[in-house]
Amino acid sequence: MLLDCALFISNGKLLGVVPKNIKTRWFNTATAKTFIYDNYEVAISDKLIFASMCKIGICVGAMNNEKLSTLNNAELIINIDAQPYYHNYFEDTINELASLSKFSNQAIVYANTNPCESTTDYVYTSLLAVFECGKQVLNKNYKHQNSFSFDTNCYSAEIDIDIVRAIRKKKSIENKMIDLAVSQNQIINFELPTKKINTINRFTTNHLHSKHNDFSNRQNTCNKESSNEHNENELKSFYIDPFLTHKIKYSSQAIDIVTVQALGLAKRLRHINSNNVVIGISGGIDSTLALLVCDKCFDILGYPKNNINAVFMPCFGTSAESARIAKQLAEALTVNYIEIPITDAVTQHFKDISHNAEVRNLVYENSQARQRTMILFNYANKTNGIVVGTGNMSEIALGWSTYNADHISNYNVNCGIPKTVAKAILEFYIYSKANPKIDGNLIARILERPISPELLPADENNEIQSTEQIIGQYELHDFFLFYHLSYFLSKEKLLYIAKYSFSNKYSVEEIENTLDIFLHRFHQSQYKRSCSTDGPSIFSVSLSPRTGFVLPSDI
Repeated sequence: MLLDCALFISNGKLLGVVPKNIKTRWFNTATAKTFIYDNYEVAISDKLIFASMCKIGICVGAMNNEKLSTLNNAELIINIDAQPYYHNYFEDTINELASLSKFSNQAIVYANTNPCESTTDYVYTSLLAVFECGKQVLNKNYKHQNSFSFDTNCYSAEIDIDIVRAIRKKKSIENKMIDLAVSQNQIINFELPTKKINTINRFTTNHLHSKHNDFSNRQNTCNKESSNEHNENELKSFYIDPFLTHKIKYSSQAIDIVTVQALGLAKRLRHINSNNVVIGISGGIDSTLALLVCDKCFDILGYPKNNINAVFMPCFGTSAESARIAKQLAEALTVNYIEIPITDAVTQHFKDISHNAEVRNLVYENSQARQRTMILFNYANKTNGIVVGTGNMSEIALGWSTYNADHISNYNVNCGIPKTVAKAILEFYIYSKANPKIDGNLIARILERPISPELLPADENNEIQSTEQIIGQYELHDFFLFYHLSYFLSKEKLLYIAKYSFSNKYSVEEIENTLDIFLHRFHQSQYKRSCSTDGPSIFSVSLSPRTGFVLPSDI
């Protein structure tokens, strides 16, 4: 009996045989469930699951939904195929596998036979592809340069099993499918030679290569860059930029995001029958983006721009450059610019509560924030408008806001925008001149300045307060935010992938310290998020206590 099948071998031992089980002119279907090989029993079935650090299923032949359903219990599927070449074969196969991987929330390793198998009417071209829940993790620039070669090609890719499991767990509808699949699959446990790193599950396609493999007697040899050795430099790197700011910076995605923000605000204004907004501006990144969103919103609604009330409220730490930028920005957008100094009001407040103004503590800083918020809300009442919030997603995650001050508004257009994305959007405005009313040099000045709440006066060296010197780099915080919120990765895993991704940019100490700050502040600040303001969710992760990250305040 001749079978079209795959053999699963680990450490020189045959663990199982997976047949294609489609009867053809040449091949039969498997009837036996086991057979004896080298004096031990070997299972033979198309429903075998090989379990070690992850559950591996084997698919022989073209992948489809029916085959996926029989292997739904697997976290990783190895798909061995012999598909002859046809026009658009590469694109069609990649797109189909990506779709199947995303639909089933599984990792897929795909390998098609190479030209050595060509015969009669069929010519085969090799294709190697690896997917992680729909995302192609083998080199995305790998096209067909080696597909038409008789050489054997070996490539390395990395699959994060923790992420695969997290995604599968989040898809509650699939849990029932997985439970059904458990009873159908025969589980074969084995020891996989693997590199353990702080109990982190990392699976590389190199693990598929048995140490007993010997290609030396074959005519086809692996090329130099395709060594079987595990080379981390060649493996998939975690996105240093998970929110894809590199794309936003140079594409119309930036305008799409601003438009979505503007549409959310427009709906709120139409619903409450208001044509006025009040926004506090500081000359910083977040208030600049929020003001641009208001400008876009009023374009959509056809409201007069002077109904956008941009309020600048200088106090003890406000720099002259911030004042210049805020005014120039408001004038460029032809909105209603209002300057209300709050130094006297805050000083009086200190007297009212018997606080020494020389003690520059939390009372000193938060009193300014609450004074500003009171002015914004009262001015909104005066104009029959609403207060537009400017706090970004990164600040919300870290609780980097004053409770009942910049923490709230009537509608926060930036609540779904991480700080790194806000910067990327402003960079797009420079690059594309998306708003011709604004000089790119003005936005460049905003981006060049250190991120600061400017609540404290400048020091003796005229250095202003720096947020990132206090809490760490926003680039790291946004990285932690995405992977912690998307996949609930452990602290150890977050630390590992951050070291792996930022090894050439930040020291290990800086990464560790920033992660400690992130995790502490993130979980400590849920009580602020529990009563946060409405605003548009932009990315797959959201901190909204209603539709995004739901967590009791005191956990």
